[in-house]
Amino acid sequence: MKCIVCVAPGRLEEELRAGELVFYREGAEVTVSVKRLGGTLSLAVDGKIDATSGADMLTQRLLAHLPLLLHP
Repeated sequence: MKCIVCVAPGRLEEELRAGELVFYREGAEVTVSVKRLGGTLSLAVDGKIDATSGADMLTQRLLAHLPLLLHP
């Protein structure tokens, strides 16, 4: 997914509507959605993408080990 600032003028709505909405749930305090664009899934919490199944997957896996490494 491209950053909003990097989108060409007049194409923002097109970029936001791209892909297939796989899951959407609104709660009292948060809105969660999962979107498929090509072969990549992305998880957004309140509109901010927090995880994907794409290129940043290695970083996400490494971050999962951080609490174990820091725990005494």
